[in-house]
Amino acid sequence: LLLRDERYRESLEELHAVPERFRGDPLYYEAQYTIAASYHGLVMYDKSEEIIKRLAKEDISSRLRAQIFSLYGDNLAVRGKNYDALLFYLKSLREGPGKDRESSVKKRIETIIEDRLTLDELEDAAKMSRIRYPSGYILYRLARIQYERGNFEESASSLNKFLLYHFGHPLAERGRDLRQRISE
Repeated sequence: LLLRDERYRESLEELHAVPERFRGDPLYYEAQYTIAASYHGLVMYDKSEEIIKRLAKEDISSRLRAQIFSLYGDNLAVRGKNYDALLFYLKSLREGPGKDRESSVKKRIETIIEDRLTLDELEDAAKMSRIRYPSGYILYRLARIQYERGNFEESASSLNKFLLYHFGHPLAERGRDLRQRISE
């Protein structure tokens, strides 16, 4: 509750009272995650990451693993390491963060793709994701950047892949409009 209310220092005071002897109990790991999240809220990313790295080595639930990957992505994103953040957000999705958190993680992924990755990073991400999520967003963004740089053939190639594999995508209409502009 304290974490939710952004009362990070109070959250840390309460959770540091959880003794080490409870290690192995699922609630112990939940408490450790909350400590890491509190450190993140206090802009103490190094401390947050220390705990995350320890937790990642433990035998924890898939849901909690998804949460720590997402938090690690958040730590990386605020430090400007957007490609690495993207990779951890994708790991979070593979672990199954739950419906409530999944949309939040996807929104962060889409934001990074839309305006925080370089052309080279987008090309690497496109190779990695092929036709799985978030490849539609990646291919569309690649096509936009290539179009803006005047590389119309490359843009058309990215758009053709995008529209072939992602015809029902939320950005499909924009992709068709862009393809029309390239044709013109």
